[in-house]
Amino acid sequence: MTFTQEVKQEILSIKHNFQDFVSFLSGIIYSSAKNVLDDNHLTYDIHINKLTISSLIKQKLDKFNISYQKDLKNKNWIIIDKKDFSINLNHCFSKTFLAGVFVGTGTISKLDSHSYHLEIKFSQEEISSKVQKNLAKHTLFFLELKRNKNVILYLKKSEQILDFLGFIGAIKSFKKLIDIKIQRDYESNANRLTNLDISNARRSGIASEKHNKNYEFIKKRRLLHLFRQEEVIFFDLKSKEPNLSLTQIVEVLEEKFGIKKTKSSLNHWLIKLNKIVKKYS
Repeated sequence: MTFTQEVKQEILSIKHNFQDFVSFLSGIIYSSAKNVLDDNHLTYDIHINKLTISSLIKQKLDKFNISYQKDLKNKNWIIIDKKDFSINLNHCFSKTFLAGVFVGTGTISKLDSHSYHLEIKFSQEEISSKVQKNLAKHTLFFLELKRNKNVILYLKKSEQILDFLGFIGAIKSFKKLIDIKIQRDYESNANRLTNLDISNARRSGIASEKHNKNYEFIKKRRLLHLFRQEEVIFFDLKSKEPNLSLTQIVEVLEEKFGIKKTKSSLNHWLIKLNKIVKKYS
């Protein structure tokens, strides 16, 4: 089962009173029926292709005694005569209405996808525009694109998708997605820290190699007299213990040699060493 189906089945499991179901069904019709605004068409043709979703909608229609017919072209499609059900705009654009809109044509990215995406499809721009404006009133700011003569309202940011799922009452799906997001963010941060450690280790290795070359250079060229004894002790220690950080070397110098210096001082000594090497190279 896809995550889209999970969300829709959860929404369809919510208990409604008649007024809420009228709003909910209106949302389904608004998004999935092809002839909502055509007064010459006498029926709402709801094009739901998934058997499980279509069956759950039919169960609710039966519960509230709303007549419907099966479409001869597709057994999952639902035909409702307009004289048996009229959309009450006073109920539209509520939470239950927007939940119905998602059940009608909504999709959401797979849970193992590397990106987040939720969209709702409309065949008529006039309807999509109304829905988009009302979503914005609930601080749900959907973007818009056109695809195959349809208007698509969509979200790409995980926080906005979570807000929408919570808003339409898909609480289990909300919790499932947020758990996956937390795990994904944790793994992403862990990988980032690992890469940072590798990068730091590489830079540290390069710096240690350069220092060793500089130190060997001044010894071979008999240039040690250009440095104070404490500086030479530091160069020697850093050469023998390349894995020690400057912070650790500060501690060793003080504890073992009684040399009390800051990291800044050690950096200045390394700069001095580098300048001497360049001068005599």
